[in-house]
Amino acid sequence: MDDHERRHLVAEDQLLIAYGVIMRVLAALPLPIKIPSAANIHGDHVHHSLLRAYDLIGDIPMKDSTREVIREMVLDWVIAEEIVEDDGKYPARWKLDLADTQHARILAAADQAKVELELPSEE
Repeated sequence: MDDHERRHLVAEDQLLIAYGVIMRVLAALPLPIKIPSAANIHGDHVHHSLLRAYDLIGDIPMKDSTREVIREMVLDWVIAEEIVEDDGKYPARWKLDLADTQHARILAAADQAKVELELPSEE
């Protein structure tokens, strides 16, 4: 296994971790949104459920700043998933670099959303 293949596997793991974080944030909204567990993060049901959640977030009563952070978090995941899936077919270093950046953005947005939603720390 070469370095790129190892990085691709790490990117897949990061997608799963980030998806779990998103699940927890969405479930903690004033009107909770439940998304399916991700046995296959590349399944259409996962992609469509997140895009549907993106739309639903607009109807939930919360501060605009919180809404935008959560929406960005969801979009960052969708972008990362598409890039990682594409990298599996057409490998390129820049795709995994972008996936790393998206992962960091997702976790930062989740941290900000947890603060704004006044969720207890997971530490």
